[in-house]
Amino acid sequence: MTDDAQSGWLGELAQSDLPQVVVDSDGALRHVGLAAFRQLGRAPGDAEDLVDLLFARLGGGGRGDRQKAIQLVCRSTGSIVLEAGVTRIILRVQGLRAGLRTVEWSEEFIEDADGELTDSELLAEVLSQVDHGIILYDRDPEGRDVVRLHNQLAEDLLEAPAGFLRRGLRRDEIVRFCVERGDYGAYDASDYLKKVETGDEVRATGRRPSGRYVESRSRARSEGRGSLALNFDVSEDVARLERLVEAEERYRLIAENAPTGIVKLGAAGNVVFANKAATELLGQPIEAIDLFRQLIPSDGLSIEAHLAKSTTFDAEIRRSDDVLHVMVSIAPSRRVRGARIVTLADFTALRVAKLQIEHMAHHDPLTGLGNRSLFSLRWARIEARDVETYPVHLVALDLDRFKLVNDDHGHHVGDLLLATVAERLNAAVRNRGEIFRLGGDEFAVIVSDDSRGVALDMAEEIVLQIGKPFTVDGIVASIGCSAGVASMPLDGTTGIEVQRAADAALYSVKRNGRNGFACYDPSLDEMSDERRLAGDLALALAHDEFDLYFQPTFDIDTGRITRMETLIRWFSRRMNGFVSPGLFLPVAEEAGLIVLIDLWALRRAVQQAKDFQKAGIRRPCLSVNISPTTLSRSGIAERMIETLRNAEIDPSLIEIEMTRSPLQKDMAAVRQTLDAIRAGGMTVALDDFGAAGSGLAILQALPFDRVKLHGSIIEGIGRDEDAEAIASAVLSICRRLGRKLTAEGVETEQQYAALKSIGGTDAQGSLLAPPEPAEAALDRLLRQDGLSRSRGSSLSARKA
Repeated sequence: MTDDAQSGWLGELAQSDLPQVVVDSDGALRHVGLAAFRQLGRAPGDAEDLVDLLFARLGGGGRGDRQKAIQLVCRSTGSIVLEAGVTRIILRVQGLRAGLRTVEWSEEFIEDADGELTDSELLAEVLSQVDHGIILYDRDPEGRDVVRLHNQLAEDLLEAPAGFLRRGLRRDEIVRFCVERGDYGAYDASDYLKKVETGDEVRATGRRPSGRYVESRSRARSEGRGSLALNFDVSEDVARLERLVEAEERYRLIAENAPTGIVKLGAAGNVVFANKAATELLGQPIEAIDLFRQLIPSDGLSIEAHLAKSTTFDAEIRRSDDVLHVMVSIAPSRRVRGARIVTLADFTALRVAKLQIEHMAHHDPLTGLGNRSLFSLRWARIEARDVETYPVHLVALDLDRFKLVNDDHGHHVGDLLLATVAERLNAAVRNRGEIFRLGGDEFAVIVSDDSRGVALDMAEEIVLQIGKPFTVDGIVASIGCSAGVASMPLDGTTGIEVQRAADAALYSVKRNGRNGFACYDPSLDEMSDERRLAGDLALALAHDEFDLYFQPTFDIDTGRITRMETLIRWFSRRMNGFVSPGLFLPVAEEAGLIVLIDLWALRRAVQQAKDFQKAGIRRPCLSVNISPTTLSRSGIAERMIETLRNAEIDPSLIEIEMTRSPLQKDMAAVRQTLDAIRAGGMTVALDDFGAAGSGLAILQALPFDRVKLHGSIIEGIGRDEDAEAIASAVLSICRRLGRKLTAEGVETEQQYAALKSIGGTDAQGSLLAPPEPAEAALDRLLRQDGLSRSRGSSLSARKA
């Protein structure tokens, strides 16, 4: 073959649209055409390689066909047909000069291959497999859409009679059928069809007779040839949406009607939502609410700072006519980035009740003056300051002949007289000092930052004013006043020392005819009645002269006795009579005897509980009064637990009743003791809550199981709405803290009825049962359980 000839057929090979290659007599490829290279993806190396690449395009093939194809390409000319699946390759070999041959091939799609589907059949299969209904519409000469084809799911979703959906059915007939059936409610079918005709994409959701919801989406075909409608079963989506709408409506109603104010702030701080409670609290309609201006945090931080931290804090809402106290909680919105949910809980009433309780705890309800608890607090503050630079004076006061007026004319006149005395004291002191009623007819005035001469002048003025006749309830009463004056640091460096000095001066006035005043003089410091009483107490402990009385506490709802409070009694041989615990217990505290007395009371109560059990009482629960002084002592809890262990008595039968609030310096030690007592199985109660320094703070500081409400609060229940509100508030606080409540000092039917209406409390007082000896207490318990005392049985007379 000449070079020109070879160049010519090689050019034809390169330009041919059919894939071609050139092989020599051994089957080696000499040249590969461009079309062959593109189809095969690479240039084969020999005939066998070429055949393998062709069979790969067929997806494989028989071994015999492969050998025939290799034989043809390597040694012969002619053609061979290779088939696999729906593809056919026709391989042709032609001879050239010089032993070279051209190999070309073509590929065909086998339309009628055995087992294969036609395009129409494949389309029908696709339509039957999709998960939505399809209706293809043609546009007829009149410009109306008519059904060209549809799948079975479209007919199922239409829920029309069999044969209704068919080729040639006008679209407006389908729409009218659905509208008349009520699938779309009050729907404008003409507007829908007009949008379809103009080629707009249209969506409509209808409810079929079966209850399922079907959404139809219509879009125009190209060149105005009609439209395509896709139908989807959206029942689950609609149900989810309905549940979401119901939930949102439910939450909206809850939010709008919640008693707590709820405000939603947008990311920019604007008010997006405010419920009725919020608008009422803030005193503004939603469009006028401005939390940044209206809320004033109690901690001094700005609202912006609290919003940034999403905190909870107390704040004031200052309205035109009042100030509300609210607890504000801020939380980020889960849906809107940067938004905040602000809740406002109004605790103004609780705060007022708290202040009232604290005021009642520190003030005498009859005169409005500070009580002994506040008096003690004032001295604690005084002792912490520099009294060398700023001296303090105490005027101790005692009314003369008041008891005679009280006995002759009754407590009503006595109370009115005390109230009038308080008025005259306020007039005499004129804001130069602070006045206190310490109990009964005892008063005191603390004069700070002034001279001793001012205190003396004040004492003289008080004696003068109280010595003038009183007209009370139509009765003219004449009493007097004795006053003693002492100063710190001149007469003492502690409050106790100054009080003793003032009392010594006061008693010197009484010994010298009363109705006068005197300054403390060291020569007055003789053995006082209190010191003599302390000596008597020491002898009483040695001679076992004390006894226990028992006053029951009743469940106000059932009327049953829940426990017996043990009350110590002392018959003094020297004075030949009973001495009031209110008199000798403070002396015992001062003399350092209170711990011994408290332990004696616990031992006797434990023995008495065992005696009650032996007499047939299954669970004789007893409450034992213990001083905070005793509870602050190291190791006292172990001694108390050991007492119960030695007696082999169930610890849950004994309740330790703390008689007053401990000093701040003793708080940690008392807490440790109470924790140990409770861990040992006993319960703990707080006595006289609402008086003697027992405020709300102590409920949080110490672990009590029960709280006893002081009689000063109970006194007004049944005739004073404020007292009932305070009792209810304390009960609510106790319930939230998981503590039981007992009302002390129930003396009238009116008080009992009011407490019963409040409910959920125990009650104790002279109306229900007075303190009584052990024998009488046992009879009461036996009667309650329907038991009778065995013949000859009596309680043990053993001493603890």
